[in-house]
Amino acid sequence: MLGARLPIALLLARACGADDIAFDITAGGDPFYVNEIGSVSLVGGRLGGRPVMCYRDYGNSDAASLTCTLLASTSAADPSGGASVVVSSLNSPATSFAELDSTAGVVCYAPNGRNAGRPTCNVISLEGSDIQAGPDRVVDESLPSSAQSTLVELTTVAGLSSTEAIMCYRSRDSTSTFGALRCAALTRTGSELTELEVKGSVLFDSPEAAFTYDVSVVGFSESMAMVCYSDNLFSAKINQGGCSILSISGDSLTVSDTSWMPLQAAKFTESVVAQSLSSDTALVCFTEGSDPSNPTGLGVAGDCISVEVSASAVTKKAELSITSGAISHMALKKFSDETAVLCYMTATRGICVEIFASGSALTKGERLVLDGANLLQHPAISSVSAQDGVVCYTGTDSGDKANWGKCVPVEVTPVSTNTGTSSSSTPHTTTETSSTSVTVTTETSSTGTSSTTPHTTTGTSSSTETATATTATTETTTLTTVEQVVSSGAVRIASMGAPVIAFLAARAASNYA
Repeated sequence: MLGARLPIALLLARACGADDIAFDITAGGDPFYVNEIGSVSLVGGRLGGRPVMCYRDYGNSDAASLTCTLLASTSAADPSGGASVVVSSLNSPATSFAELDSTAGVVCYAPNGRNAGRPTCNVISLEGSDIQAGPDRVVDESLPSSAQSTLVELTTVAGLSSTEAIMCYRSRDSTSTFGALRCAALTRTGSELTELEVKGSVLFDSPEAAFTYDVSVVGFSESMAMVCYSDNLFSAKINQGGCSILSISGDSLTVSDTSWMPLQAAKFTESVVAQSLSSDTALVCFTEGSDPSNPTGLGVAGDCISVEVSASAVTKKAELSITSGAISHMALKKFSDETAVLCYMTATRGICVEIFASGSALTKGERLVLDGANLLQHPAISSVSAQDGVVCYTGTDSGDKANWGKCVPVEVTPVSTNTGTSSSSTPHTTTETSSTSVTVTTETSSTGTSSTTPHTTTGTSSSTETATATTATTETTTLTTVEQVVSSGAVRIASMGAPVIAFLAARAASNYA
């Protein structure tokens, strides 16, 4: 039985076809500041249903200390004293953040100002309405001294469950594998679950060690993650960049070369970000570099791919061109099992775009410009629902507001892009408004089953209701601009009458039968 709260996006996708759906991202309110002083290295997430932003805070007495701050909502800062916590004093770059559950996350970084920049992580959690940080965990402290890294320049972390996480970093040790990628499995411990222990680690040095340019790790379960990276391996993989499956079992962390999937053919991959969407799907976005011998971080083009994963393989489902021009400093965040927001910098401005991935379909909507964004700093994204989130970035406002941490509420809105033809490998063009005329006659007589849980029809089912229904309808409807409005927790469609909603629901239901 089709649920009454089925998301509007899903109704559109089932009614119009996934290839004909895109999402526009728009500003949902006025900009505000998360930190009224210099703020760089921003990363975002969610705790207690509220956005959280971590950043290097140049307003702290210990300059560039790592601070994490809860926002009151997607449209306002929280001025209370308990809304912020200093995770690491003094300069602490290479920040990354991952949620573990509704009240806890992990932040990783390099404490350059106080512990030689060793790869370090802390649990971030809520104590009532206040945010707190657990003790440091130096990720490589159990390794031989020659394999321990200092002044780490790159970290990435992903949650696997409420107690498990996976963290990767570019090693900077005194061995011959300088710059090689290392990943470590983390577990949350202690009476208050505010501590971290390292279960195991793995070094990417087969068939040969390579210097890692960029890396992004995502989690799917307590036993499986995926790491995507670019490096200077000039031999078999020709700088293509790629993704591999990480397997976690007990205290063992392993990577299989047989699962490696290249991101692009015979091209140099400069930067990469990834985000899991479900237990077996993910998005990966990457930039094409111009010179493998001299990576600058500024790509000459950007693409995204949707992938499906298993314990032994990463399989590309669809590819989408994001831009054919300069692109750098990417951030990617899931909004639903089929949507994510990608933000990035071009040569002239900051941009965000919503990406829709469903099966072999991959589309993007209209772009949102980040007004006054610092083009040399990463933006950060937090989603609190499938429709609402906030993007924060280092601003370039004049005077005393230079480099303040600036935020803008965002909303994502499904729109039809149906023009009679579609393709899963090329972007769809959308305009401010779109219209689709639909005439449909249906006559259905069926005896079926219904369940309160998602399922795949196989011809049999157990302990479910049986119903017989016959309907005959003929409707001609014009779909105009689709607008999602969130009011008192309810989502409605503007400019669409009851017959349209009924039509969408009927089409969606037929796809679930």
